[in-house]
Amino acid sequence: MPVLGFDWYSVRDIVPVGLERGTTFSLVFDRNVVSRLMSLLPCRPGAADHLARRAAAVMAFMIVSGSLLDAVVALGETSQANGAAAGRLEALQLAAMQNLHPQIFADVALGRRDRIPVDDLARETTDAARRGSETLDVEVWRQFLPEYGAALKLALIRLAAGPREAAPSPMAEFLRWTYEDYMFLPGAVSYGSLAFSPSRHGRMFKRLFSGEPKKALAGVRNAAWDMGLLRYWGRPFRRGTGAGDEYAVLCSFDGAVLDCAGDTVSSGGESEKLTLLERRWVDEWGAAAGRELSALYTRYFLTHTTDSRRAARVYAHQPAYWEALVARLEGELVEAVRRRGQRLDGASPRSNWWIE
Repeated sequence: MPVLGFDWYSVRDIVPVGLERGTTFSLVFDRNVVSRLMSLLPCRPGAADHLARRAAAVMAFMIVSGSLLDAVVALGETSQANGAAAGRLEALQLAAMQNLHPQIFADVALGRRDRIPVDDLARETTDAARRGSETLDVEVWRQFLPEYGAALKLALIRLAAGPREAAPSPMAEFLRWTYEDYMFLPGAVSYGSLAFSPSRHGRMFKRLFSGEPKKALAGVRNAAWDMGLLRYWGRPFRRGTGAGDEYAVLCSFDGAVLDCAGDTVSSGGESEKLTLLERRWVDEWGAAAGRELSALYTRYFLTHTTDSRRAARVYAHQPAYWEALVARLEGELVEAVRRRGQRLDGASPRSNWWIE
């Protein structure tokens, strides 16, 4: 499985063999990994935490193996949240880090040091690195408007269902919505199923039930970036089938992302993909509910690929369409969260202990 949850011994064995065959490896870093690397900058206070040391170990491995670093999605998330200048600055800092001696990162990983030496980092912050950072696509988030729309819809459904709901009906509602709009996003389907299921990870939609629209939207955007990361990673992974191919390794500390990754890509045919999905949903939901959802998805999926209306609907999925969809769903979510906040204001302190 090309997923690096930082138990990376299998990847350590795969990469050298692939390089001998002419395969190009790229390590796709998520926002959490990049944040841990940024914590190693000379200006940051305190000791490196265990996740930062694990991220440093992967950087050392990446440099020694000749693999590529791909942080397009992580830098896009920074640019959207903190502005274009912040995204370009992180791009510059990552470019300088890639040119450092791997021993520096090995020393951090082994606890021999807590920070990247300031002189080494300054030496690698070259004009070429600066020019490269200026080319960063700070509006890459527009590519993931479909995921944001799906995340908003998932949030609306979950908000209506309530924080304790773990029945399959909300997921069935989301599948019906994706079918009616011909918007099948594997990452969104896998992420949504896990978020609705009894097996869900905590904080998959952070602060959704807080009653504060701004915090709820921030959590939904975070979920959308996770879905977008899955789609972005899945494309080059599918090309990793032989000599000279690109093989992408997903690197993340996020348990939900890693759990969903296995459902997002498959080298088999459609029948195998549906079988794997059913197996996963049975694990998440239990036998009866998992098979029920799998049958529903299979029916929608097969219709989705043959329905004569599909071409017209997919053609309508232009940027303006996604922008309008997102604006409408954002408005609905803000209003729904605000109404919930008004109810919470009049509730007793013990009644909202479950706020995520």
